[in-house]
Amino acid sequence: MLESLYLKLARSLTLAVVLLSGTASLILWNGPDPVGFNASKAEAMRVGAAAVVGVLGALLPLVTVASRATSFRRTKAAVFTAAGLANSFALSPALTAPFKGALCTLAMVVAFVMVIGQIALIWASTEAKPPHSKF
Repeated sequence: MLESLYLKLARSLTLAVVLLSGTASLILWNGPDPVGFNASKAEAMRVGAAAVVGVLGALLPLVTVASRATSFRRTKAAVFTAAGLANSFALSPALTAPFKGALCTLAMVVAFVMVIGQIALIWASTEAKPPHSKF
């Protein structure tokens, strides 16, 4: 039952993470430079944060949409963990952009919900297997 419920929500939640992270990445890319740094460090920090959120938060979860929902569960858990961590990285107070906080927070929460769902599916699949004894 857990697996059928999760499979119905998996693609829509993944696309939500992709859209939220992609939008946050674009906002970070076009946002103002952080204050308190020299010009080159501020621009590198802003562009680096936008790239990390774009790649780890939007691109990698988009790749997982292409695979079957029941395969590569451990890899998908790692991808969504990276997406959540990338979005939490972008919540730094040095990076200021409008709506960035709300988008990154929502993407981070949805990514961690996906991680919990993947872990629950891994646990359910190992419990469903009959135990094999060597004795």
